[in-house]
Amino acid sequence: MVLLDLAMPCYRPLHSALNQVVYGETGQSITTVVVDGRVVLHNGELTHRSSRELKAAAEDVRARMQPAIAEVARRNAELLPPLLDAYRRANAFPLPIDRYRMPRPTCACGCSHD
Repeated sequence: MVLLDLAMPCYRPLHSALNQVVYGETGQSITTVVVDGRVVLHNGELTHRSSRELKAAAEDVRARMQPAIAEVARRNAELLPPLLDAYRRANAFPLPIDRYRMPRPTCACGCSHD
């Protein structure tokens, strides 16, 4: 569970908390984090580990994952040229629509309000 400070600028004025969390939250509003019933962050400070310990643990995990990361990067490098070629060929094919413009939703009366 994450507790947010709704007095932060990204929540003022508060119109839609969900939209404002998704599109405006940067992490600066987080005050408290609870994981498995334990408070792990309170007032922006870790409660069970120092940030130095946490960073060291993350670096250890990254080092252990490095061979797998390198393998995924190698496989992706093989896939990229044919995918880019397919994209270029598809993008060159003329279509009678603007493929970058989403259609506007219609309202209850059936008009599109263009």
